Amino acid sequence: FSYVQNGNSSNTIQSNNSVMWNNPTRPAGGDIAHMIGFGVNNLNFTNSLMDANNCTNTNRFYTAPFGTNSVNCISGNLFNVNPDFVNPAAGDYSLSQTPLSPAIDAGSNILIPAGVTQDIAGNNRVHNATVDMGCYENQPGMQLRPAMQVTASTQKIYKTVGPATSTITANVSGGTAPYTYEWSNGSSTSGLMDLAAGEYSVTVTDASGCSSDTTIVLESYSPTVYEADIDHVTCNGISNGAIDLTIIQGNPDFTYEWEHGMLTEDIENLSSGTYRVTITDGNGCETFGSFNVMQPEELTAEITTVEFDEWNDIDLDLTVQGGTAPYNYTWNTGDDSEDLFDVSVGYYEATVVDYNGCQVVVDQIIEENPILSIENIEEMEISIYPNPTKDVATISWEDDQITMLTILNANGQLIESKEVSFQKSYQTDHLKSGLYIVILTDLNYNTYTGKLIAE
Repeated sequence: FSYVQNGNSSNTIQSNNSVMWNNPTRPAGGDIAHMIGFGVNNLNFTNSLMDANNCTNTNRFYTAPFGTNSVNCISGNLFNVNPDFVNPAAGDYSLSQTPLSPAIDAGSNILIPAGVTQDIAGNNRVHNATVDMGCYENQPGMQLRPAMQVTASTQKIYKTVGPATSTITANVSGGTAPYTYEWSNGSSTSGLMDLAAGEYSVTVTDASGCSSDTTIVLESYSPTVYEADIDHVTCNGISNGAIDLTIIQGNPDFTYEWEHGMLTEDIENLSSGTYRVTITDGNGCETFGSFNVMQPEELTAEITTVEFDEWNDIDLDLTVQGGTAPYNYTWNTGDDSEDLFDVSVGYYEATVVDYNGCQVVVDQIIEENPILSIENIEEMEISIYPNPTKDVATISWEDDQITMLTILNANGQLIESKEVSFQKSYQTDHLKSGLYIVILTDLNYNTYTGKLIAE
């Protein structure tokens, strides 16, 4: 404290670099209240720590029973902050290192009285460049309050609608909590949100009045925009799909990482399914994409025999499902219609090609005896070896009920007909190159068929 009296009896008590904590109201006589009551008109606090809320609640330290007196909190004061003495009950009012006292380095050097070079314990009055509040100075080897540092971290926020924005968060280390924040845009929170490009600065002040600042510049950013051209699988079950990416906007260079392990911009030879990609731009920002490669249903065809007993006419009704319409039809008879009408005995084969070039082949045999007609060739019922053949071929079967073997060419013409009762094999000979239909007939007129190719 210092006490100043001038000629007009306007007396002042000045509290500089002091700590006033847990001081009860004193009776009159030699204390602050006594001096105010008897001739002290002004009480000034500068760089002092006290257990009052503010200057309007300093009756913890003085009473003013006489007249109107002035109490001024000038600058650098700490209110309601525990000074953390080492052991005040034992009379040790040196500043604690654990926890670290907020009074360390919180005073003002220019307020040290002239000629004062030591603290009350005889140690240097100033250590670590700034004087401490109170009577004791923190000395070399003692723990010092860590210097306050402020850094800022940013994050880019991408939106489904509208441009991307950024956030800034002030990160404080050291100093004495709590902290206050003063941003260049007027905000007083620890972070800012929904920011456009520009320069932003923040000044952070701790409970001891120490401050630190930092500035960060948010650069304008072009989000990654892309287009995807998808080639879907043309035929069911194959792998000829593709995805072609084109970057329209963004910051190069770009890298690509597909969920299936591919690292190229475009991918091909794809089966149907979902494909996801992560695109990383030159700033390390990520954009995500997901694409579905589709495939048509399996192309199938079936020939149904329609018989009209009254006129003994036979029609072939071809039914096609799946694939991609429209369809093209080619029969071994040269017809290109979907169905055939009033057909004669013989072998009929239809090739169906859809819009994407996928094809399926089905066939049907029309025989003299309607009981012998079949709808589908079941190749696995008969063993034919070798097939194709350049000379002879052996036809064998397991069913001992087989009675007749018939061979037709691709046009349905009869080439050979043999009685094969009590046999389980037959050997062909001297067949010209071409496709042949082998028909086995049992006792119940059931038929089993197979294909034979002669080269």
